[in-house]
Amino acid sequence: MLLIMKLTIALLLIGAIHLSAKTLSQTITLKVKDTAIKQVFDEVHRQTNYGIIYNDAFVDAHKKVTIEANKMPLDLFLQKVLSIHHMNYKIKEKTIFIQNSVVTNTSKDSKLARSNKDNSPLAPQQLTIRGKVTDENGDPLNGCSINIKGTAIRIKTEKNGLYTIAVPNQESILVFSFMGYGSREVKVGKQTSIDIRLALSNQDLEQVVVIGYGTTLRKDVTGSVATVNMEDLLEAPVGSFDEALAGRIAGVQVNADEGQPGSAMNIVIRGQNSITQSNKPLFVVDGFPMEDFEASGISSADIESFTVLKDASATAIYGARGANGVIVIETKKGIISTPKISYGGQLGIQSVLKTMDVMSPYEFVKYQIERNPSQAAL
Repeated sequence: MLLIMKLTIALLLIGAIHLSAKTLSQTITLKVKDTAIKQVFDEVHRQTNYGIIYNDAFVDAHKKVTIEANKMPLDLFLQKVLSIHHMNYKIKEKTIFIQNSVVTNTSKDSKLARSNKDNSPLAPQQLTIRGKVTDENGDPLNGCSINIKGTAIRIKTEKNGLYTIAVPNQESILVFSFMGYGSREVKVGKQTSIDIRLALSNQDLEQVVVIGYGTTLRKDVTGSVATVNMEDLLEAPVGSFDEALAGRIAGVQVNADEGQPGSAMNIVIRGQNSITQSNKPLFVVDGFPMEDFEASGISSADIESFTVLKDASATAIYGARGANGVIVIETKKGIISTPKISYGGQLGIQSVLKTMDVMSPYEFVKYQIERNPSQAAL
C-alpha cells in the first residue's frame, strides 16, 4: 500500500513538472510598434495555440503596444506587454486569462479589491462544464466541435460523445457544431452539466451542384454526385489540389505512382476499370473536356467548385470518355463589385530523406572493365 502511494505521488509530480515545462517552453517572436493589444493577443494565439480570454468591460483591447521579442519566454512576454497597462494574467491549461490589476494603498482598499476580484467574471475559479452530445436517435457524436463564442477556445467530444470544457463565466455561450447537423448555441448560466442533441441539417439538399449539362439542386440528382468543400481543400498544405483529395470523397482513390518529389497523383474513381488501358477520369474545366489534364496547371485558389460524377450518368453525358468517371471543375469568374486585391502564397520543399550511396558513371564503367576485361575489349 505504501509503495502504491509513493508511485502515485511520483506520477503526480512528474505530470506537474511536465505541464510547467511545456508552458515555459513556449516562446514568442514579435516586433510591433503602436499596435493594438488585441492584435498582439491574436499573434500570441497563433504562435502558441493558447486561447486568450478577457472581458471588454475591464480590459481595453485597443491600447497601443510597442515591443520587440525574439524567442522570448511566454511568461516574460506577457509580463512586459501587460504590466505597462496595469494588467495581469493567469495561465490555466492552454488558456490565458487577462484582467486588470487593482493597485491599492490601504488594507481596507486591499480587502475590497480582493473581494471584487473574487466576484469578477475573470476570477481564477473557472466554471467547468461537462456533458454529452448525441444525435436525434441518442447515439453519441464523436468529434463534435464545441467553441466558446467570441474566443479561440475550441474542443471536440470524445468517442462516447462526452466533453469537458472550462468557461470564464456564466455569461459564456457554447456553440455546438458537427458536419451534417445543425449547430446550436447554449448560454451557460448556472448550469454545470449541458447535454445537447443535434438534429440533421437539410441544407445539403439545397446545395447547387454542377453536372455535365448545367447546374441543379442536390436533392434532384438521381445519380452519384460528390462535391468537395473548397474552403477545407485550401487549408491543406499541398502543392496542387489533387494531393488534397485523398480521403475526402467516398469511392475516389488518390495515390502516387512513384515516390519522386513533385510526381503527379493517380486518381481512380470506383476502382480499376481496365487492366491494359488508362484508368484516369475525364476532367472538364469550365465546360471543356480535357483528357490529358495536369493538376499543377490550375491553382486551388482559382477553383470555384469541384464535382465528381461517379456512375452511369457520367457515361450518358460524355460517352466512352466518361467510363472512368468525370471530374467537373468550375473556376472563379469576375463579378460586378468593388475592386478586391488578395494574395496567397505557399512555399514547399520536397526531398528524399534517405538516399543510397551509388557509383558515379565513371566509377561504374571502370568497375565493369575490371570485372570483365574480355567483354570490355569487344
